[in-house]
Amino acid sequence: MFALLLTALAVGADVEPPSPKEPPRLILVTLKGNQLAHRANVTEVVPVTATEKVEVNGKVQERTVTRTVTRIRTVETAYDLDKASFSTVGGKKLDADAVKKRLAKPQVIVTSGDGKPIDEAYLRVLDKDTIVMTPDVAKKK
Repeated sequence: MFALLLTALAVGADVEPPSPKEPPRLILVTLKGNQLAHRANVTEVVPVTATEKVEVNGKVQERTVTRTVTRIRTVETAYDLDKASFSTVGGKKLDADAVKKRLAKPQVIVTSGDGKPIDEAYLRVLDKDTIVMTPDVAKKK
């Protein structure tokens, strides 16, 4: 692939390199009714505005200052079992009942990072019985 791209560039052809697929995510899920719940810590930088007193030329003045503060918060994402497709890395399709049975206890599953099927290169390193989820839409709380 790389040699083909270099050859095309050398002869001046308009060739766009292939875009890499987004890697899958390994997430710990818990079954809650008809949904899979995943909790994750998210680091965010937010502006915080405060009024403080400062001394300028011997006089105390109040100034409004905005600084950025880094904070960590927990986000829970819920995946509806009816709006996702499930299989194993080995290719066996799983229905909602089979997923509920296998996820009776919290465990790590593999999920698509972009809603598209996961590239085979990533799946080769996983156990054939690992659950793979391709979600439709996730709701964040």
